[in-house]
Amino acid sequence: MSPATLSKTTPVRPHSRARRLHTSWRVCLGAGLLSLAACGGDHRPPPPVARPAPAAPSHRSGPGTTLPIIGLYGDSLLAGTATGQPNNLIAVPPVRRLRELSHDRMVTIDYSRPGATTVDALRGGYAMPFSAWDEHMKTAPEQLVVLRYGGADFILGVQEKEFRRSLTQLVRGAQAHGKTVVLVGLIPVFKGVMKFDKVLRAVAWETRVRYIELARVPFQKHELIDGIHPGQAYSDRLIQKLTPQLIQAL
Repeated sequence: MSPATLSKTTPVRPHSRARRLHTSWRVCLGAGLLSLAACGGDHRPPPPVARPAPAAPSHRSGPGTTLPIIGLYGDSLLAGTATGQPNNLIAVPPVRRLRELSHDRMVTIDYSRPGATTVDALRGGYAMPFSAWDEHMKTAPEQLVVLRYGGADFILGVQEKEFRRSLTQLVRGAQAHGKTVVLVGLIPVFKGVMKFDKVLRAVAWETRVRYIELARVPFQKHELIDGIHPGQAYSDRLIQKLTPQLIQAL
């Protein structure tokens, strides 16, 4: 399918209905994450579930014109989940706000999944809406790949070395198929997570891709719905910071 044929009703489909479902150990982020944020301890909450595959939004182009396509890959903070539940979204999720702020100058495809890690993205299938990463990159229509992983990796116990290795493979794999890649930084909503942000910076430098910092976007604790996930106002500020830099990367 060519980029010009994408529409709001065109779904990004996982390989099978069964693969849209996590197994029983993939459970809600909400209460466990709130506990982690409150105590800053070493205990990891159970992994979250994934939400259903989203539809690819439309582009509005005149006759003979084609808008650039952005593929957005990440966990619940990009998906816009309010409490870690798969269908409990803030009123205007990040990808929708991005499209609004860009004034429909881009086609956005939302591949984000609550609880998704770099390891999940590399493997594909399962509850991810795409196949193994290299196979997916061969046919993915986007020119710009935006990777916003790291929070779930940290929470779910992915080791720092494994995170770095998997993230590098994602970047290199996309580049091998002619994609431009952008890495999006983490936000300091719970103790210890920013060490993974340092990994993001390092990988961006090593692979010569753009890194977009979000840690300095101001927020108050009451703007976190469950101690982890940004509410509408904070989410909007993050996307306001992100949007112009993604436009520049196109």
